Amino acid sequence: MLSHTFADALPQFATPWRVEAWPDPDIKLLNPDFQLADGTLLHILSRPGHAQAYAGHQFGQFVPMLGDGRAVLLGAMNTPEGLKEVHVKGAGPTPFSRGGDGKAQLGPVLREYFISEFMHAIGVPTTRGLAVITTGEKIARQQVQPGAALVRGADSHLRVGTFQLAATRGREHVLAALRYSAGVLGLEAETEEALAEQFLRRVMHSQATLVAKWMRMGFVHGVMNTDNCSITGETLDYGPCAFLDDFDGDAVFSSIDHQGRYRYRNQPQMAAWNMVRLAECFVGIVDVDTLNGLVQEFPALYRRAWVEVMAPAIGLQPSPEVETLLDDLLEILQEHKPDYYGLIRGLRVDPMRSSNWQEPWLRSWRAMEPDLELMREHFPNWFPRNHIVEEVIQAGLADDWGFVHQQLAYARDPFNAPVASPPKDPAPYVTYCGT
Repeated sequence: MLSHTFADALPQFATPWRVEAWPDPDIKLLNPDFQLADGTLLHILSRPGHAQAYAGHQFGQFVPMLGDGRAVLLGAMNTPEGLKEVHVKGAGPTPFSRGGDGKAQLGPVLREYFISEFMHAIGVPTTRGLAVITTGEKIARQQVQPGAALVRGADSHLRVGTFQLAATRGREHVLAALRYSAGVLGLEAETEEALAEQFLRRVMHSQATLVAKWMRMGFVHGVMNTDNCSITGETLDYGPCAFLDDFDGDAVFSSIDHQGRYRYRNQPQMAAWNMVRLAECFVGIVDVDTLNGLVQEFPALYRRAWVEVMAPAIGLQPSPEVETLLDDLLEILQEHKPDYYGLIRGLRVDPMRSSNWQEPWLRSWRAMEPDLELMREHFPNWFPRNHIVEEVIQAGLADDWGFVHQQLAYARDPFNAPVASPPKDPAPYVTYCGT
């Protein structure tokens, strides 16, 4: 059922390992889209797998060896959603744990499962939770919570950090990772240099599109380190993520991002920075001037992607005039800091509403004759506001899985779900990655 495609092709980046035996595993959530029975899943978890090795820049500082410190890649599996790599977070200590216990708490596991289902439903490329399993342990972090593991699927768990580790080992390791990645992405070229250029263009395009979609939804990833930057353009690692309520370009929710490196408005620049780090891995394979030219294209790629995803959210087709209108919208959002989700959705619900600060922009917008149905298709009714995510987590901790399933139903069909109300408590929101 499982094939060790990654480990067979790149054994230098994979250490044979197993998920640790848990005292009392209990499957709390099982994703119906993947059609896995409880017994099948538990059997898969008992099979040998691998801990991946990779490097990475963490908050701007290069760490030459990171790797799966609390995760095991079980292998690739055919599912109704296509071929997916099956990865277990909270699998226990590995050779890359760096002194950690390799375990996870139920709260962060639920956050990743819940938000990734919403992201998938609205068309944001993402890893997806296959299952949430409690382990029968108690795990202490900021507080004591039940131990848990997330079984997730992805097109690939290759990341920029994989290439950074390869680059520290030499040209042949980079080329091996490139050839494998090209197979994952369906790329072909006659020379190594041409293949590397094609690969970089594909990754840059997918990252530009991904981050543009994050920005449209007010999503703050929180930890855009190169080891969390997927070569397939999937949202990878939902540790300290959150969403904007009141618009704020400087919004930071992660407890560990003390300098605001990954604040909301910085995300496009951080993606560009990550692409420079990826390009550096190909020095000696691709001409340096060519690499410089490639990475300098990223801001334009992102800008185009952002206009393409934001224009339909306000009922318009991309054009230079609409791009200017969107820039103007960002300016008034930053100045007045309204409820971001409420304002964008409110344009469709009540296009004639107004306030003093909105009216000049609204006149320009109405003059363009926005398509309200297009807006409905690109901006959902329901949204996983931060207080809702916390309510889901608290329900899981209280063993109220009926409430969790109700909210999951909304997350999986947000365009038809009830409207999500804004928070009653405006207190600052802080998230923790759970490591």
